[in-house]
Amino acid sequence: MKKTITTTQIIAKESYKYLIGAAIVLALAVYWNFSALTMLLLICAAVAILYFFRNPERISEDDSKDAILSPSDGIIVSIDREFEDNFLKDECVSITIATTLKDAHFIRAPFASSFKQKSILHGLFLPTTNEKARYLNEKFAAFFNGENGKNYLLSVIAGSLATKISLYQNEDARIRGGERVAFLKSEFQTVLYLPKEVSIKKAVGDRVKAGETLLGYFVS
Repeated sequence: MKKTITTTQIIAKESYKYLIGAAIVLALAVYWNFSALTMLLLICAAVAILYFFRNPERISEDDSKDAILSPSDGIIVSIDREFEDNFLKDECVSITIATTLKDAHFIRAPFASSFKQKSILHGLFLPTTNEKARYLNEKFAAFFNGENGKNYLLSVIAGSLATKISLYQNEDARIRGGERVAFLKSEFQTVLYLPKEVSIKKAVGDRVKAGETLLGYFVS
């Protein structure tokens, strides 16, 4: 049961412009001799930026070929069986994970695979707590061929903040289990569609961490 570290940097590169802006404002505040309270608020804002864009070190609980890791941080809100008719075209096990603003915002590959195809469906930006968000909100879908012969689909449902997804992988790229696939600067839901031959070890309401938490295993 080999375990691997899945991090590559301390914070997301999407944070750089915000940190540079915060540093400039802080430097001007020092130059103009702002009050101690204002300085404290600016420092807190910079710390909040670092926290929001953090890329915590992740050590996978299991990276065997049949292991399935969580693709995102958050809480499992549903585990269902449904027919996926766009890419997998088969009955699947779908696991939906809700990521809030306080969670880390990276999306990671649940197991070793190759990125094959993507699509974007434009829509609304309802809060992810709205039951209609899954069907009406803007979505990003990415289809992968697993190195173990198992294919899967990641569907990312945007939340109430209209932000673009940052995709880190090119089509046909080979991706390690737990490796970063994308980043989104808002709350969102990730729906992982898996072949139905899986044994899920988690339940609705469980908190999971991307690239670390074991969701389950493929079974023969």
